[in-house]
Amino acid sequence: LAKDGLSRKTINNRLCILNTCLTMAYEWLYLDGAKPKARRLKCPPPKTDYLTPEECSLLLASSSGMIYELILTALRTGMRQGELKGLQWESIDWRSGNLVVRHSRCDYRKILDTPKSNKERHIPLDREVSMILLKRKKQSGYVFTREDGQPFHARDMTKLLTEACKAAGLRRITWHVLRHTFA
Repeated sequence: LAKDGLSRKTINNRLCILNTCLTMAYEWLYLDGAKPKARRLKCPPPKTDYLTPEECSLLLASSSGMIYELILTALRTGMRQGELKGLQWESIDWRSGNLVVRHSRCDYRKILDTPKSNKERHIPLDREVSMILLKRKKQSGYVFTREDGQPFHARDMTKLLTEACKAAGLRRITWHVLRHTFA
């Protein structure tokens, strides 16, 4: 696989899948003996990408409307893309100024699922995020929706973020980079 140009990380991912298949085969088929072992390759630590304060300001200054609100909320709360897509108005406690992460929207099953951690998180809202959300507050439903009122799909959000980065003259980033920036 390495001779074919695959990275060590990709090879390790495939070894992990192979190991799971072997484990299941030994368990389900009651195979005798020890399961074969494959050594994982050493990989350099992954690089964490994040935006500088100047890049954050530039990205926000080059955005408006719903994408501005999404980017600002992501930068100030550290929410994952699926959590932003699944955020419900009922999850915002206006009195305490907290947002409760209860859901993550799954594009494939088109449902609200639990967050990745499988636990609720309480995030204090800063004044700016609170104000922009309060301006269009509703009783129920999704906080962030497309123009047609439907929840966002990952490809919609990726396209919007890519366009915002291009308008700001920044490199192409993912929503998770905004989470890293918050952290």
